[in-house]
Amino acid sequence: MAAYDAPQIGDAVLQVRFDVRRRTFSENTMHAILRIVRELAVNAVRHGQATRILVAGSLEGQKLLFSVRDNGCGFDPERCPGLEQGHYGLQGIRERIDAFEGEIEIRSRPGDGTKVTIALNVPPES
Repeated sequence: MAAYDAPQIGDAVLQVRFDVRRRTFSENTMHAILRIVRELAVNAVRHGQATRILVAGSLEGQKLLFSVRDNGCGFDPERCPGLEQGHYGLQGIRERIDAFEGEIEIRSRPGDGTKVTIALNVPPES
């Protein structure tokens, strides 16, 4: 993932710790997960000026749990720009999560970084 994101995250340090075997998911599922993580990492650098991003994930039964945490400037999740302001990133993430009947939690506040936690209902070999 680091090489794939390198142009968008610049010098930010990206650490990934995913405790999930690669063969657990189909190519389409892996692509969706990668797109979610990529969008969150790019947003962390572009909007939050993050210099460090930690991605962690694990599989619990048929639920994939993962988080993307950064040391950026943070924001107020209740007041973040959306479609009306021409920002499509979080909307795209939510649509991907909805396809898996998943959930997203955004914890952030100005000056304190951001942590996004995602739970996806993904049956093995989906």
